[in-house]
Amino acid sequence: MSNKSRNRKNRDSSAVAKSERQPPTAGKPVTVQRQEIHQQVTRTGPIPAPDELAEYEKFQPGLGALIVTQWQDESKHRRKIEQDSLEFDRDMNKRGLGFMRFGQILGFLGLISIIVLAWHMVSNGHAKVASATVIATAAAISTAFVWGRKGRDQIEGETRKSKV
Repeated sequence: MSNKSRNRKNRDSSAVAKSERQPPTAGKPVTVQRQEIHQQVTRTGPIPAPDELAEYEKFQPGLGALIVTQWQDESKHRRKIEQDSLEFDRDMNKRGLGFMRFGQILGFLGLISIIVLAWHMVSNGHAKVASATVIATAAAISTAFVWGRKGRDQIEGETRKSKV
């Protein structure tokens, strides 16, 4: 067999192989249809929809009732926690108002006594000492208001964190 005949056989066999690999619709336009369906279900609330509960019941009998019972127990627990928190706040407010009122009365009495003391110093010829006393008292009162407010805010923040 010569090289030419071998080459011809190889070409003929490759042509046969190419035709075998082509689909039966070779040369014809192929139309492919594709259809996609997307479904999105949005639900709010702690309890699944009735049809979902029915699916749970099919999966395991009693599971739907268990889900509803757990939701009811959780709701009761949450309401009790909220009620306890409200009662705690109410008690703290009652106690706090008493302490605040007492502090206001003491502060007012202290301020009046400083004013009387300063007037007495001025009337006895100690104006510089009286002015220093009044300035120091004003600074102390201002500091008490500023630091007292920061401390109260910090305590309230810790109380809120402990409730959560």
